[in-house]
Amino acid sequence: MSQRALAILTPIINGLIVVAVLALASVYHRPSSEPRTYGWVRTLSPYCRRIIYSVAILVATAIYIWGATHYPTMSATAEYLMRAYAYAGLVSLLLVFIPGLVRVLFPASPFKGLLLQSRRALGQSAFGFIVLHSVVAFYNNLSGSLGSLGYLTRRSQWAMAAAVLALVILLLLFVTSHDRIEQWMGKWWKRLHRFVYLAAIVIVVHVLLIGSSFVTWSSAPAVILTSGALILLWLEIAATLVEIRRRGNAGRRGWQALAVVLVLVALAAPVVQYRLMMQPPYDPHAHGDQP
Repeated sequence: MSQRALAILTPIINGLIVVAVLALASVYHRPSSEPRTYGWVRTLSPYCRRIIYSVAILVATAIYIWGATHYPTMSATAEYLMRAYAYAGLVSLLLVFIPGLVRVLFPASPFKGLLLQSRRALGQSAFGFIVLHSVVAFYNNLSGSLGSLGYLTRRSQWAMAAAVLALVILLLLFVTSHDRIEQWMGKWWKRLHRFVYLAAIVIVVHVLLIGSSFVTWSSAPAVILTSGALILLWLEIAATLVEIRRRGNAGRRGWQALAVVLVLVALAAPVVQYRLMMQPPYDPHAHGDQP
């Protein structure tokens, strides 16, 4: 398949996926839809966080063992660990948004409570994977010295700045992810944790700037990442519009302006993805990107 054909088909497929999800959501919003419950869901709910923590620890350990036993040099092992922990952290972070989408778009889902209960554990697991990635990257790419930042290309320096910002945000969210702290902070807790959206955007920017698998935007990892982010963006915009209408704010000017902005962002996103996928492979020398 040619690069142009892939760049055209990818946003279309993403749009079809979103349309299918929203069509299913409309069925769950019918008055006849009644919440259904399953016994195993109620049984599993109190233990879902422990299960997620256990799975995250097992995955992190398995990644380390695989890298240590299947690569001949420390450098190759470190490169593998950086990529694997980065992907694990990114996937975990993107999964954090699914429970909120289910709550808004599928209010009658029998899994809504279970997913909402697991959201905090997913976020904390994502932070753990990202910390592991950062530690390995600090010693492998920067030789354990902040002075090495001056020898990086300008693009890599911007990527590192994005990584630091994301780490600071995720650290604040991790520290405050406790029931007692949530009660103590009150409404400010929810406002603070909305910064997870900013953290996700910054992490995606970091990955696309410095990821070794993203030299070209039409590579398989880049297409999967940008498509996943685009689908989540569209669904988050749809969920926000549903919430605005549900709360009776659709007639207020401020909320109307926000709705217009969100629709424009939704329309512009596939165009941006197409333009990115049509770009040639990144060459730091051709761009004059020198330290």
